[in-house]
Parts: sequence; structure tokens; C-alpha cells
Amino acid sequence: MRNKARISLLTVLLLTAPAFAFEENSLDLGRFDRVDLEAGLFSRGEGPRLAAVCFLGFGNCDTEAGYGGGGEDFTIDTANQCKNEGYTITSCEPPTYVSGAPCPYNDKYYAKCSEDKVRACKDAGYVDSCGDGYVLDSAQSCPYDSSYKKCKCNPCDGYTYTYEQATADGYVTDGFCLSCNTTKYKRKNNPCAGFLTCECGGQIGTQTCKSGSATKYQVCKPCCENRCSQTSCPAGYLCELETCSNKYCIIGCAIGYGDLENYWNDGQLKCWLNGISAGSYNCAEIPDCTKLGFSANANNCNGKKYLTCPFNCDYVFCLSD
Repeated sequence: MRNKARISLLTVLLLTAPAFAFEENSLDLGRFDRVDLEAGLFSRGEGPRLAAVCFLGFGNCDTEAGYGGGGEDFTIDTANQCKNEGYTITSCEPPTYVSGAPCPYNDKYYAKCSEDKVRACKDAGYVDSCGDGYVLDSAQSCPYDSSYKKCKCNPCDGYTYTYEQATADGYVTDGFCLSCNTTKYKRKNNPCAGFLTCECGGQIGTQTCKSGSATKYQVCKPCCENRCSQTSCPAGYLCELETCSNKYCIIGCAIGYGDLENYWNDGQLKCWLNGISAGSYNCAEIPDCTKLGFSANANNCNGKKYLTCPFNCDYVFCLSD
């Protein structure tokens, strides 16, 4: 009676389960992993499995019997199985990439390629922004998306000086620019705050500051000293013109004239002649000794006594015995 009950249970299971193939001591359960005939339970799996069946009461059951028993090879060719289900792609040409979920049997296989231009550009070394010291190079654009480019050193147009050149005497830096790993500078004239641009230079001893190639001063000297007072140069005098005031300064007596204050015997000449005073000078025309009769020199008097010309001692008048 007990054996009949067991056979009846097996019969129910065979009628209930789909597409079972019965072999000696084996039962092909399709996608069921295992059947427990005593408990009447089935275990669901991911692929074809072989369940070994032992009919209780009909001989001894093999202790080795169970899942995977029977000595048969149940290895699945996952590549072919993926291809059969439409997963035929293992790689794609840029700018496309494999997309979607991979084949459940072999994750090397995919069903389709999808376009991803940004990824393709980045994979090829193109970027949409550069780090400090670099700029996008318009001559090297990504073929898939022209907004992505290679980087090049920032040319730093207008920044043409090294730091030493930008801070040379008379100059200060006027901004900097990083070109790859090199810093370049602009420069401008030192503003020299507190110093003046003096048309006629600075006062003697005043502080100076270099601004570019020009020199600035803390205190300017007047361009016109107004040291001259003569509106014209008097006759008998030597003069210089002070351009800024357009006046003349007397600097001495003209040729043929003598300063009566200093000429001949500490100024004794002024007792003989009337001069023309101008400033600190008193110039008078020196008489021509030869016209006054002093036409000889001392050697021509042959030992005789003589008078010396008071205006030029090189000329004498020989006296008779």
C-alpha cells in the first residue's frame, strides 16, 4: 500500500510538471533544479538541470544520485546562447559604445551600440576646459564634437617681460600671465607718487625717482632764474642772453675795453678815463698808445730815458738828452 502511494505521488508530479523527459533513474525537469519525491517539492533554477529519481521500494537508491548525477556534461556555450538571443556585440567604433544591460549568460556580449560623442572626445584626450597656464587650441578640435579641444600653453599676448625686466629701474609690474609653468609680465613706468616732472630739472640736492627713462624730482627748480636785467647788451661789454627772460647778463668788458675798477694800478685808470657803468662793471675803451705818441719800446731808446704808456706798458716814448 505504501509503495502504491509513492507511485501515485510520482504520477501526479509528472502530470503537473511541464515537458519532463524520463530516463533510467533520471528525470529531465527543464528549468527545475531538483525534485524531492518524498516531500513533493520542486526547486526552480536558471537553466536546464537533471534531477536524479529514485523510486522508493524498488531497489537500493544510489547515495551519489542527485543534482548533476548521471555522468553527463551539461556545460552551456554562453557565447552562442547570447548570440541566439540577440546579444551579438562585444565592441563598438567611436563615437559609439556598447549600451544597455549585458547578456545574462556572458557579460561580454551586448545587444546594441549607442552614440556618446562627449565620452569619445574625452577618451581621445580632448577637453572642454584647461588648467592654469593653458588654453584650448582651436587648431586641435575633437572630430566628434568641436567644443572639445586639446590644450596648449597660454601664449599670454602682451606679456613679454620676465620679472627681472618688469621690475628694472624705472618700471613696475602691470599684471602677469601663466604660460604653461612660466610666469610672464607686463610692465609700466614707475608712477613715482609724490615726485614731479620738472621741465628744467630739480633743485640741487632734491630727491629723485626714475619713471621709465625719465627722472622725476621732489622739488623742481625754476626754468627761468631771471638773473639778467639788461634789455640789450651795452657797447663795450660782453653779454650772455637769458633765453627764458629774453634779457642780457653782462659778463665782462669787450675786446679793446677795460674795467676801470680793476684795470691798471688797482683801478687808477678811472682817473684818466670815463667809463660806462653797467652792473658790477665799469668798462672804458682803452686808448691806442701809438696814437698818443707811445710808438717805441724800451729797447728802441738806446739807453735814453723814456715814458711808458699808461694803457699798455709795452709802448714807450723816448726822451731826448
